[in-house]
Amino acid sequence: MARRNRRGSAGRTVVLLVLVAGAAVGGWRFRPLHPTTAELAALPAASSVYPGSKVVRQTALEGERSFTSTTPSSLATVACAGVPVAKVKAWYAASLKAAGWEFDDNRLATTDRWTNGDRTVELVLLSTEQLRAFNVGPRGSRPCRGGYETVVQ
Repeated sequence: MARRNRRGSAGRTVVLLVLVAGAAVGGWRFRPLHPTTAELAALPAASSVYPGSKVVRQTALEGERSFTSTTPSSLATVACAGVPVAKVKAWYAASLKAAGWEFDDNRLATTDRWTNGDRTVELVLLSTEQLRAFNVGPRGSRPCRGGYETVVQ
């Protein structure tokens, strides 16, 4: 009889561990991932576009967790400024610096990045090929000079 109790005890322990692990993982997975897109949208930097820009596309993606990775929430805006990208780059640098954001020298020629605490803003200068993907620019439905994308995380 002692053997049966040990087996029963071991079986109950395994079932209990499975239930606890399942509850922990399930609860962990369904809690909101912060910042949410609503929290990001409250940042002034999230709604900043170069004056006179025409917004081509805006997306909001809620963050996700999985067993192997975490993807943060993000807000992205693609726009055409109608001016050379150097002016767009200079305007964002001055505006974000004035708002307390710090430049993060990531050494990528087409991407500038700023941080403020655990938040980031990236300015991506778009090539002609990238603009075509958004149906703007040469051979697109709308001409675009100074195309860029901002991503807030």
